[in-house]
Amino acid sequence: MTEPPPARTLLLSHPSCGKHHVRGHPERPERLHVILAKLAHAFPTLPLVTQVPPATIEQLERFHTQSHVQAVIQWCGKIERCMDELEKLPDTEETKERREVLKSFEYVDVDADTTLMRYTREAALFAAGSVVEAVDAVLAKKYVNAFCAVRPPGHHAEPYKAMGFCYFNNVGIGAMHAIAVHGLKRVAIIDFDVHHGNGTQTKAETTPELLYVSTHQAPFFPYTGHTEENNSAVWNVEFAAGTSSYPFRRAFVDEVEAKIAAFRPQIILISAGFDAHKDDPLAEMNLTDDDFYWMTKRLAALAWHHCEGRIVSCLEGGYHFRALARCTELHVQALVEASLISDVTELLPMEGLQIEKPQKTNLRLVLAKGAKQKTLVLPDITIDKLRIAAKSKWQMKKSQQFRTAQGTVIADTISLLELENDTILYIA
Repeated sequence: MTEPPPARTLLLSHPSCGKHHVRGHPERPERLHVILAKLAHAFPTLPLVTQVPPATIEQLERFHTQSHVQAVIQWCGKIERCMDELEKLPDTEETKERREVLKSFEYVDVDADTTLMRYTREAALFAAGSVVEAVDAVLAKKYVNAFCAVRPPGHHAEPYKAMGFCYFNNVGIGAMHAIAVHGLKRVAIIDFDVHHGNGTQTKAETTPELLYVSTHQAPFFPYTGHTEENNSAVWNVEFAAGTSSYPFRRAFVDEVEAKIAAFRPQIILISAGFDAHKDDPLAEMNLTDDDFYWMTKRLAALAWHHCEGRIVSCLEGGYHFRALARCTELHVQALVEASLISDVTELLPMEGLQIEKPQKTNLRLVLAKGAKQKTLVLPDITIDKLRIAAKSKWQMKKSQQFRTAQGTVIADTISLLELENDTILYIA
């Protein structure tokens, strides 16, 4: 029996990424623990690198301002020194006042969501360093693709400040390393976290070599990433709360994939947030486990078309532990499958990964006539059934028509099936 070829996917993490911990905060070490346990069980033979160099000042400052880098490092240094001294002080009446002063530095808030503590610097430097290491490994062709299971996340970190659970922009630092050290001219960052990566967009707007594409819930924190901002370097795809698989996948193909293909990247970096999942407690979108496998496989196909399969993915959000672990496993599974192909035609047209609109079993509409409105549920979605119901509720005449708010006439069952729940139909 022929042995399967060795996987060409690299996993990276670092023990220090589990040490940053703020009591009661949703971005907690357990996120990483469940992911690593899941990946170890699902992919026992995949290479896992857990000792990487921390990001250097030079690497950080390719993305961030010097003042931001120094502020984080110096504040964290102050906290570390205070905690070290506190551990050595005896618990006596004479040291009480000094211990109280030192305890006040246990947690230092950057903003309402972002807090520095004793191990923040260590965790953040190794998180960013893992992405740099992954970029080097993939561009050296040691691996086709890589996934960095690291925290704290990074995509909200602006070039000039920390925010939104993020201190240093891990993916952005990796992207700028690819440009500065490896000489790449076209680096694409795809961000499917439920929140817009405001920090990554800021850098892309002033870096000609970068393309930033984001799918995110809107309006939602951080209340950036509007479609009005779209240009050659930035492409935002906004989704309403409750968005499910079909409309998400349709927009992903029509907008995300089209933008990436036109850019022809030399490497694709992924900000892999899994908080658009329907079970996530911090968001309101309605994606399923399979959507993340589907997305990854589609991105892998694009990578094979344009850059020999090269992908570096990095964990961002995802706060429902079980859903996070399952979706990460599927994400890595798609990367592993993509790494093993020998011909791009094996991934395209990606049988089973096409978009099929689900059949509606009922349709909820709002019928309006004049200033009055009535809700109607159609269990049998046909234009004849709608006319019968409208005649009963509104005494609709044969000469009257249904129109949407945009003026589209709904005259047959096909156009009726295209409507979403709670569409308002005007009778006139």
